[in-house]
Amino acid sequence: GGTDPDKQVINLVPNQINYTDLYAGSGLQTKMLAGDYHYCLMDLTGLEMLLSMQAFPNLEEVLDEGRLARWEGRFRYVQTEGETYPIAIDITGTVLAAGCEYEGDYLFLGFPVNVDMVPTAIAFIDYLYESGLLEIL
Repeated sequence: GGTDPDKQVINLVPNQINYTDLYAGSGLQTKMLAGDYHYCLMDLTGLEMLLSMQAFPNLEEVLDEGRLARWEGRFRYVQTEGETYPIAIDITGTVLAAGCEYEGDYLFLGFPVNVDMVPTAIAFIDYLYESGLLEIL
C-alpha cells in the first residue's frame, strides 16, 4: 500500500527469518503493529511465524458480510481459546500469485493488526478483487 516501495510487500523466506530469530521477529512485529506495513504476502511458514506474534486481526471484525461471503472457502483460520476465526486469505493459484516468487505450495494475503489501517486494507482487497488479480487461473 501507499507509494513507498519498502512498504509494498513483506516477503518472508524461511531461510531468512525463522522461529529462532527473535530479534528479527521482534523488529518485524513492532513495525507491523506500528502500521509500517499495509499488507503481507507470505507462504505457510511465514504465516505460521506471524500467527505466533498475533499479527493479524479477526477478519470477521474487519470485513462486512458481503466481503466475508465473497472470500468464504479461501480463508485461513486460527483457533485461540476456543474461538475460530479467519486471519488471512489464501490466494494460491490466482493471477496475483502467478506473478509472485515464493517458496512453498501456498501464498496468503494478510493484514497486520492496526486499527488505523482497516480502511486501507478493505480498499486494497476490493481493488485486487475488482481488477481480477484474485481470479483463480
